Amino acid sequence: MDAFMANLRAMDHASKRAKLSQIVGFLYQQNAPVQAEAFNELRGCYPLWFPLQKEDVEFREFIAWSGIEEHHRHPLVRQILAQG
Repeated sequence: MDAFMANLRAMDHASKRAKLSQIVGFLYQQNAPVQAEAFNELRGCYPLWFPLQKEDVEFREFIAWSGIEEHHRHPLVRQILAQG
């Protein structure tokens, strides 16, 4: 999970949204909607139309990562996190 977080933080705003959109789509396609919503929550930390303050982003990321961590034993989530 740490490698995935580090790689995501190194990306620019648009790349983060694109990667997370791809993950959400993949999880929905694999019939894992609860896990997809956890990643969708993280995607919501990077809005398109208005920038959030740094503190708001950090707080939202904390909440979203907590939601993802609840599903870390799911095989697809484990695979995604392991890929970094």
